[in-house]
Amino acid sequence: MNQIKFSHYLVIGILAGTVMLMQSCLDPKWDFERISDEVVISPGIAAPIAYGTLSLGDMVSEVDKSNYIEKDEEGLLYVTYSDELFSYPANQIFEIPDQTFLEYFFDTEIAFTPTDDTVRFHKDKDGVFVFENNARLDSIHIKAMDLVIDVKSSFKHTGNLTITSESVLVDGQAFKEIVQISDASGNFTETRTIPMDGHSVYLDNSVPGTTTLPLSFDLELVNSGSPVLPGESCDITISFVDPEFNAVFGYFGDYELILSDGDVTLDLFNTDDLNGGSLLFGNPRFNLNISNSYGIPVEIDIHDVSAYSRINDSTT
Repeated sequence: MNQIKFSHYLVIGILAGTVMLMQSCLDPKWDFERISDEVVISPGIAAPIAYGTLSLGDMVSEVDKSNYIEKDEEGLLYVTYSDELFSYPANQIFEIPDQTFLEYFFDTEIAFTPTDDTVRFHKDKDGVFVFENNARLDSIHIKAMDLVIDVKSSFKHTGNLTITSESVLVDGQAFKEIVQISDASGNFTETRTIPMDGHSVYLDNSVPGTTTLPLSFDLELVNSGSPVLPGESCDITISFVDPEFNAVFGYFGDYELILSDGDVTLDLFNTDDLNGGSLLFGNPRFNLNISNSYGIPVEIDIHDVSAYSRINDSTT
């Protein structure tokens, strides 16, 4: 009986000791006596870090890639767009075709005797210019051109061929070119290319329906002791190749400039930016600006002007 009571007291003692041990090892922050019964509240304030306004102009400018949209003093947004419908530079409308002049000195024109050391012959010849649309020019200021001179002589004599023209000027000086015939075998040939950039050519169109360039030829033959035989000649070919002009004067004929329709695409916005939406213009106007610097009258005929909208597949 005494043993049972002792065991009972032993269990109670162990439990009491455990509670005392737990209290001595508990972290101070879990000490219930340290907890205050007062509540402290620290309020916070939420505010935007930026502010501003968003107008219709701001929204439209997001899709205006080329700055077509402007705003007037009253705040009205308006769209201005311009594009070149067509332009016809003069050198694309009026072209000077290549010109070729052919001249001969025949044997029957040569009064050559073995007793003469040198014989000179002179000939004036007009080269005929041919233009399209019955054009008749007074003068051409050349930007670029090659003058090709081809000379063939079957005379069995040497000499010089001089080609001049008071109507072809460069820096106020008349054109002059000398071709030396250096072969007395009767098989002389030479082709010479002369740049004519910056030259001016003055033409004669005093005779109705013709345009000519005056040229002069002087042939000097040095006696080699050989006779002049029938069929012998000096052939001269003069060609104006790939002429380009800085300015031309005269009558140009009639030209129809526009042979097909033109159109202007109002590529104001990307369709992806509009995302299926639409734009309605309050007061659209179409202005046509024409500039003519040809120096001659030009007539512009405009018809069937229309505008097409893909929104409702309509043409106005």
